[in-house]
Amino acid sequence: MRISYNDLNGQTLMIMPAGDSISNGLLRKEILKNCTSINLVDAPYYYDLETFNKADETNSLLITLDCWDDIHPAFTSIPLETDYRIPYGILYPKNPTKKITNFLKLID
Repeated sequence: MRISYNDLNGQTLMIMPAGDSISNGLLRKEILKNCTSINLVDAPYYYDLETFNKADETNSLLITLDCWDDIHPAFTSIPLETDYRIPYGILYPKNPTKKITNFLKLID
């Protein structure tokens, strides 16, 4: 099962505010372009359990990442039909330890 933009019409959707993320900003514009009757609500920049609780209390949908699947008992994650992807990466100290340097060499 997947959700289309059309399925979002008439819904309240929590999504990151415009300007917080390039990828989410593009997705937000695409949703607004394709959904003629949607209520967008700004979600916090950093999601936590309170974000999910608020979405649950307000009967809102929530744009989220796959990694949040199964994080809250009141929610089920269903993929949105879109070509947008969120880039991931690894952060490490500017002066990494030998252990981190060896790890980076391993994945390179």
